Amino acid sequence: MEAFVRAHQLLPGKIPIDRNGFEPLADARNGVAHSSVCEGEQALSVFAICLRVIDPLLTELEIDAAKYWGPYQELHDKLVGDRVKAARVRLEALRARARAVFRQRFSHLTDKETVAVLATITNREPRADCDDYEPKPCPACVAEGWVGGEVGYEEYEGDLHRVLTPSRFDCYACDFEADGEEFQELKDLTGQIYSEADAEDFWTPDDEVPGSMVGR
Repeated sequence: MEAFVRAHQLLPGKIPIDRNGFEPLADARNGVAHSSVCEGEQALSVFAICLRVIDPLLTELEIDAAKYWGPYQELHDKLVGDRVKAARVRLEALRARARAVFRQRFSHLTDKETVAVLATITNREPRADCDDYEPKPCPACVAEGWVGGEVGYEEYEGDLHRVLTPSRFDCYACDFEADGEEFQELKDLTGQIYSEADAEDFWTPDDEVPGSMVGR
């Protein structure tokens, strides 16, 4: 798990599996290591996770994927394709359920009343299990939700930028939640969010002068 987390941090936004999505692989590894047990269906699922983690690493290392997979390329494509299709089906099921919840909660209200209630609901603090959150339109209803993920920093043209790499979405209006592979299918929400880094991110009042933090 530590190796995956490190790779995920070094390649922000490039590995389409987050820590939660990687956990089945870690669990399977522990199952095999400690009891030599891994069910057939579980093995296929875990193998597909491996493929989706390895592919961006091949790209980053400039390794020819066709040569790397060789005679297993067709099997690779099928497993990855099946995994993506299954994630899309699960995503649509989540959307359908969220839309039903939204109708149940707001269909009896006037437009003006709906706006007032949504303003109160969407003003709630986001979940605390991500480094940070940004408001984004909900992909299941008309409300605004929160996209959250890990925060890192990148240097660009001599300046340090704060980078939020999204990994989940939450909407309090319709209870729509998506993370892991389902979230990765929400292409409009998965892009990294850049902002100017504040000096306060890197120094405390005990420091005399914040100075240049680039390269620290």
